[in-house]
Amino acid sequence: MGRKAAIAKAREGESFRLLARYNQDEFIKDNIDSLLERAGRYFEEAIQEDDSYAWAWSHWGATLSYRGGTLKRLNDQKFEYYQQADEKFDQALQQNPNYAWALAHRGENNTWWAIAERPRNDQQKVKILLSNAKTYLDKAIDLDPNYTWAFARRGSVYRFLGHLKGEDGTPEQPNYDEAIKDFSRAIELNNKYAWAIAFRAAIHRQKARALEINGNQAGALEQWKLTYLDLEKSLKTYLNVFKRPIVLDIGEVFLPPSASFLAANLSQPTLTANLNLSPSEMYAKLAQRVYEEGYDKVNPEEINQVLTAIAEEWARVD
Repeated sequence: MGRKAAIAKAREGESFRLLARYNQDEFIKDNIDSLLERAGRYFEEAIQEDDSYAWAWSHWGATLSYRGGTLKRLNDQKFEYYQQADEKFDQALQQNPNYAWALAHRGENNTWWAIAERPRNDQQKVKILLSNAKTYLDKAIDLDPNYTWAFARRGSVYRFLGHLKGEDGTPEQPNYDEAIKDFSRAIELNNKYAWAIAFRAAIHRQKARALEINGNQAGALEQWKLTYLDLEKSLKTYLNVFKRPIVLDIGEVFLPPSASFLAANLSQPTLTANLNLSPSEMYAKLAQRVYEEGYDKVNPEEINQVLTAIAEEWARVD
């Protein structure tokens, strides 16, 4: 009984949590939810042995957050999992307020909770969740200035904060530069971090679109070049990163520049002219299907074929 028994239970829970993540990363669909359910039971048993065990509280929270992420949008259970996860992280932080891992993962949970809330059109709730996420990640980074994972997650918070609108209904000031700075710091700490490289590409693309709309062709062109470079690097670093549901959600990053932009920059290499047949468009459609129907509805071979075509497509861009 006590801490020793709690540690044994928590380790069992963590083994199931990590196995579920491995299965998803490798596109193995078998039993992900049942693995997470078993992980949660072990963490709960660990807490029954020792309710001051911050590590067990925080990893139980991460398990619940992950379960929420596996469900389709607007599924009520999804929001319940995010709420329960936040409560578990809060318990962990009551035991250890300077627990950087718990702070960072609470920040991530709030981020994905906010994204799940967006279709409900409650801008205020989304804004509060994202602001809380940033606060938790800020503190985690203050505690550990070399916390690579936390920098990448804060970068994604900045990305989504840029999607919000102010009280007057106009878009808020985009956070492109802050997001790029955080992703760049994460990549500086780990130059093989394909997830961070892929999301930095998404930010460069968003910034390119904004500059293009504002008539800054030179600035947009520079951002498109950075997009291409990051996509090429991330594809070469770890192709499987693009099979994960969270990354599939940024499928629009693969869409090429607009036809008008390409026409204004004819000296630059372009992608497939027919966007309906381009690998980029195909990937974006796959991303939409994953978002709307669920990860298990997509044929792994279909994704492999599209990713291979994308790698060839981007290789033609200087």
